[in-house]
Amino acid sequence: MSEQGQPPEEQLPDENIQTGETPKPLVNEKETLNTTTEIENMEVHHHPQVEKKNFKEYLLEGLMIFFAVMLGFFAENIRENITDNSKEKEYIISMIEDAKTDTANMRQAIELNNHRVTYLDSLAALCLNYDAHKNMDAKMYRLYRFGLTHPAFINPIERTIQQLKSAGGMRLIRKKGAADSIILYDDVAKKLFDQQAYYELYQNKSVDIADQLFNFQRFWSFGAANPVLRIFTDKDSSVRLINNDKEKLIQFGNIIVVYSGVVDFYNVRLQEMNEHAINLINTLQKEYNLKDE
Repeated sequence: MSEQGQPPEEQLPDENIQTGETPKPLVNEKETLNTTTEIENMEVHHHPQVEKKNFKEYLLEGLMIFFAVMLGFFAENIRENITDNSKEKEYIISMIEDAKTDTANMRQAIELNNHRVTYLDSLAALCLNYDAHKNMDAKMYRLYRFGLTHPAFINPIERTIQQLKSAGGMRLIRKKGAADSIILYDDVAKKLFDQQAYYELYQNKSVDIADQLFNFQRFWSFGAANPVLRIFTDKDSSVRLINNDKEKLIQFGNIIVVYSGVVDFYNVRLQEMNEHAINLINTLQKEYNLKDE
């Protein structure tokens, strides 16, 4: 049968068109179910309920933190105090050792300088009252040798005092009596150094004139392999001045008089410092309960 001979298909009435309603989209039923399930399975996050603290609990926590900090602070202070106490005692012991060495050196220097002053005074008297007819040249040589050679200086040991000054160590000396005694001893040492400068000055001035009066070779014997200090009597006629000009001798005598006074006052400074050294030792031993070794 041809297409024309086929009967026309029945056309179903379109309800939507007939009713005038808007066509509704088709909804996939499976997707709807999945979405519903996901919504049901979603977790709801709630903020935890925090129990409120009362004032006492806050106060307790604050006190605990405060005490923890304070304990750390005290522990650090205790550690520093132990270290400082140890260093302080080391400085004190070292200072006592230095002062003891100084006293030994000062006693020796005082004795030598006392002899030196005697020799210088005798030499000055001979120069100021020189008589060429009297055999006094050899005696002047002897007095010069003992009076002007090998000056009896001392250099106080500054090992500990310099450490205390440079490293801020004086702050570690917490006992006032000990600190005052150390400072005073250092001040006396400075006065000694000042007087020592005059000692050296007038010794050099004396030598500058002496080389015009004395033949320095007469002080030595050159027969041996090494020169040795010559020993001669005051009446040895072979020992003579190279210049007995009266004015030159008076000039030299005047310098010797001043030099003798400088040495004598240097000894006064030495005696003062020796007394302070002894006082320093006694003070430090008493303050720190240290026994004399």
